[in-house]
Amino acid sequence: MSVQIFLSAVTDEFRNYRDPLRRDLTRHNVEVKIQEDFKDYGVVTLDKLDRYIAGCDAVVHLVGNMTGIRCDGSINAGNPCQIS
Repeated sequence: MSVQIFLSAVTDEFRNYRDPLRRDLTRHNVEVKIQEDFKDYGVVTLDKLDRYIAGCDAVVHLVGNMTGIRCDGSINAGNPCQIS
């Protein structure tokens, strides 16, 4: 049985830490995903993330000074905050 981990961090602030941490945590039986792994193929990003995280064994969230994308409630194809 493999372990699923979601690694959450603002890319612009933590890329230099997130990428090495992802490599260090990944093993033959440990899958580590980040938001960029969830490209939009007909299902919005937030919905895919929600389903993936619900099945994760752990979520590692790096907290800093920057924020990610702010959901403004607009509905368009490029809005990762839209929930279908």
